[in-house]
Amino acid sequence: MKINTIEILCFLLIISFSSCTPKWHLKADCPNMKIGSSASWGIDPNNNFRIYAIGGDNQNSVNNLVDGFDVFNNTWSAFSPMIEERTRHASVTLVNLKSNSNKKLSKNSAQLFSDVKIYVFGGMKGNITLSACEVYDTRTDTWSSIAPMSIARHGLAAAIGGNGKIYVFGGENGSTTFDSVEEYNPNTNSWTTKSVMPDKRAWLGAATGQDGYIYLTGGVSMGSEEDNLWRYDPNTDSYTVLPNMPSNSSRHDSAAGHGDKIFVLGNVSYQFDISDNAWSTIATMPCDYRIDGAAESFINGIYFIGGYRRFNPPFNCTEVYSKGL
Repeated sequence: MKINTIEILCFLLIISFSSCTPKWHLKADCPNMKIGSSASWGIDPNNNFRIYAIGGDNQNSVNNLVDGFDVFNNTWSAFSPMIEERTRHASVTLVNLKSNSNKKLSKNSAQLFSDVKIYVFGGMKGNITLSACEVYDTRTDTWSSIAPMSIARHGLAAAIGGNGKIYVFGGENGSTTFDSVEEYNPNTNSWTTKSVMPDKRAWLGAATGQDGYIYLTGGVSMGSEEDNLWRYDPNTDSYTVLPNMPSNSSRHDSAAGHGDKIFVLGNVSYQFDISDNAWSTIATMPCDYRIDGAAESFINGIYFIGGYRRFNPPFNCTEVYSKGL
């Protein structure tokens, strides 16, 4: 059956944020500076669980490099590069689970998964905004092209619905900011246009909650940062406006947390409690606030990789928000 990261966290959870207060922990630095990359988890050919930092730039050039962080051994390795060089793109992980096992996930449980793929969408290369998309089979370390989006976009967000389909939201092309949404069906390699967002947004965040809804955070509209939180229901193709973030934010990344929380990280450090319908602030990351980093959630915490602060060199920090490792 096809499931996404959040569903795995729900029934294979090894660490619960409710048991004690989580903290930030510094891990091994990424070997390459990462600005505008994306982060998605997978299982490499040797059955190691990894967080993959995909593409991005170093302020001088865009790349197609793929670096994989071994979450249990705190090491980085290089993997096959993407077909296309790109930055300011989006990616998600989609997996097949061999059985409805409720065993706790550990470094020895990679055999539970028969198929693990990372889908990458859009972005930009130089001054060119991309509609091209590709998929990475982490088990075989190979990339393949898939159907392009109908609209070229960078600064977009992507997330998986509870229905197993992938949704891309907003973005821009350098002159136009979009409110458009497209749905990708991995089974048919095809795209469908969905209802537009309540407003145009680029540089927004997206994360799927354990309730199957997709939460859209902040972004830029008409040159101004926004503080909105919208909940998208893939089943009804509709939006619900929820309480705004504590402040305006864009060029952050969002990640679904353990339990019922959505995290917004980068130039802010917020969490939204789905059950309480309320925002709160979490501890500042050790490498400080920054933009254009990449977040991903895994069983042992919320990872944040790279990014930069204006007028400063890019970061290669790897940080994880967890109760302890």
